[in-house]
Amino acid sequence: MRRIEEFAGNTLNWIQPRPMARQFELRQDGDVLATLRFDTAFGSLARAETEDGVFTFKRVGFFRPGVTIRKAGSDEDLGNYQPSWNNGGELELENGKGYTFRCTSFWHGRWSMLDESGDTVLTFALKGVVKTGATVAFGKRCEDAPLLALFGGYLMVLMAEDAAVRTKTPDLAAS
Repeated sequence: MRRIEEFAGNTLNWIQPRPMARQFELRQDGDVLATLRFDTAFGSLARAETEDGVFTFKRVGFFRPGVTIRKAGSDEDLGNYQPSWNNGGELELENGKGYTFRCTSFWHGRWSMLDESGDTVLTFALKGVVKTGATVAFGKRCEDAPLLALFGGYLMVLMAEDAAVRTKTPDLAAS
């Protein structure tokens, strides 16, 4: 694998090579820069592997749900994400830096990762009907961009899956 930061300035693609498989690859042309694999068919624990390291992402909490970011094999959080009531949320990394994940389109197909000064670090655009995917475009240079590209891909998958569940739920009031 090549390092994600080598491709800053290019548009990268999260793709799902096989429909129904919860496995994804971050690619630029033919190069695979990272993989994202969910441990089970329905759980939220995922493992992201890249030249920059191996990380895990997991939804946690019930009354105040969030997502943790950890180095694989560690019990210490590298970051915590707290969703907000109006979509998006706040990511706080252990290095003290904070980022905002914010929807930038009416139909929730485009999202941006903003730094503390409000500058766009990454932009994600959801794509795919049969297979889940997203494009990733770099904005302002940022040392955390490789991890943010992985984490944003994870969030895009969760949002696509959550939306699919909502559309397949029968309307009980109509019965």
